[in-house]
Amino acid sequence: MTLRGALFDFDGTIFQTEVLHQRIMRDIFEEFTGQPVDEDELRAHVGTPYRDRVTHMLATRGVDDDAVVERLMERAGELYDARTELHRVVVPGVEEFLRHVREREVRTAVVSSGRHAYIDENLQAANLRTLFDAIVGRDDVTVRKPHPEPYETALQQLGLHAKECVAFEDSPTGVESAYLAGITVVGVLTTFHAEDLTKATKLIRDFRGLTIIDLNAIL
Repeated sequence: MTLRGALFDFDGTIFQTEVLHQRIMRDIFEEFTGQPVDEDELRAHVGTPYRDRVTHMLATRGVDDDAVVERLMERAGELYDARTELHRVVVPGVEEFLRHVREREVRTAVVSSGRHAYIDENLQAANLRTLFDAIVGRDDVTVRKPHPEPYETALQQLGLHAKECVAFEDSPTGVESAYLAGITVVGVLTTFHAEDLTKATKLIRDFRGLTIIDLNAIL
């Protein structure tokens, strides 16, 4: 099988933003409770929107209060805005890899749980938007990852079949979504350990040195 499509998660796969998101969750909950936050708890919510993270983390602390959710969401927004220089750092080698596959007529898409506008804005800021044929954000689907709908939607937009594509994901939630859509998955070890991404066919630290030959070998 020859590769015809490369589909990418966003946070933690194209941009090194997942570390930023986890730091923000840690900071707002340490401010709120005065207690340290366990790193495993932070990783458990990777790939989910801020509101879901805040709501779930409050629930584990016995708090069910919409006003508190809104207060912490506001604080998360303040911290995010103050650290904008961090969320445009790309994973090493990703731009070169994108240019490499597109020169070989491979179609590309972002498949993310982030908002479509957020994805587009950050790709534009990093001069990467023209390297993608499609964007599927959380507002483009009815069911988010780990459901396969986000990847199925991207396949429809690209006009491709699952078996001729590879998906790049950094979290178990994202790997599951692509796997259930029938797509071969490459796990990117920016956020989780290898043992967390067992359904990935191949694992990489970043995109440096990765070629289309490597991907054709696993299809």
